[in-house]
Amino acid sequence: MIVFNAETMRVGAASLRSDAVYKTVLRGDVVSMDPAVGMLRRGKVCIAGNTIAHVLTADAAVPPEFDGVVPVDAAGTIFPGLVDLHNHLTYNFVPLWFVPRRYTNRNQWRNEQPAYAHDIALPASILAKNPDKDYSRAIVRYAECRSLLGGVMTGQGISASTRDGFRTYFEGLVRNVEHPADADWAACGGQTLDYLPAQIATELVPALARGKPFFYHLSEGTDADARARFQDLQLADGSWAIKPSLICIHCVGLQPADFDQLAAAAGMVWSPTSNFLLYGETARIAEAKRRGIPIALGVDWAPSGCKNMLGELKVARSVSRALGDLFSPEELVSMVIVNPARMIGWERHIGRIKPGLRADMLVIEGGALRTRTRR
Repeated sequence: MIVFNAETMRVGAASLRSDAVYKTVLRGDVVSMDPAVGMLRRGKVCIAGNTIAHVLTADAAVPPEFDGVVPVDAAGTIFPGLVDLHNHLTYNFVPLWFVPRRYTNRNQWRNEQPAYAHDIALPASILAKNPDKDYSRAIVRYAECRSLLGGVMTGQGISASTRDGFRTYFEGLVRNVEHPADADWAACGGQTLDYLPAQIATELVPALARGKPFFYHLSEGTDADARARFQDLQLADGSWAIKPSLICIHCVGLQPADFDQLAAAAGMVWSPTSNFLLYGETARIAEAKRRGIPIALGVDWAPSGCKNMLGELKVARSVSRALGDLFSPEELVSMVIVNPARMIGWERHIGRIKPGLRADMLVIEGGALRTRTRR
């Protein structure tokens, strides 16, 4: 696996003179995720700086500005970079948790004594808040490398409570949806803890009215209390605080009819591994698909999620197969590339291999493109 990351290129090129632009031609089987381009056997991707300049078929000549650039043979299949729309990055140095029992609501394990406090909360607090050591910077770099080496080049997961000094460390290897480096990319907001019913009208509704993507952990659990957090979104006048800027995470407690309302949101983020480990079941994902709700995948975090997005994708495929091949391979791949880019309004920047978009690319060993290949 090879990761070609435009955000890393930005950092690496910072010391170059202002007129210097690296040019690269990457050659391999291209899965562009762009209907206008399709899939190209032995295609060529021309990159200038951190931007895709041209996407060419195998027999097409490179443009004059790329004359003399020796193509790099990727020896594999080239995909757009992956997007992780749900994570808690500052916890991603903690090992996988031995979950002591099955829970029905996330507020149970968060208050589990001594298991959660001893295994997760305490080590995270000690290392992240140690004033004598620069552990925070090391934690961030480790979390970013963990994402990057799993193909993720854009990630979500900086808590609103993160200290500003800690937050600025997340401006290096992986693009951050809460704090994008580019001013014209919509910055995302979010809320991790449950809103109290009274806070829906006073805090969530105004946040959604701003029109920026807003992540909210919704109905994480299987009991009546978890579903009640969804019902809280119905306002006093009968309308719902579910708007096109809302992105709902987990949604495990939703009943089939609830997805009719959820369809008004930008989409939902599905984290099956974490759901199964903590609650023994996951969201009614077939109901979401039936109503056309956009679905993205999220790793969640290291204590109860996969090591990286590629692992989460395998779990999603297994669930799909158990449900009678609910999703096609293309639909599954779209959950980690196209869908998340659209849900946060970044489809003009990432999510496809297309001229003008950022050169975020993942190369997977092997090049067997069997269908819909354009030569």
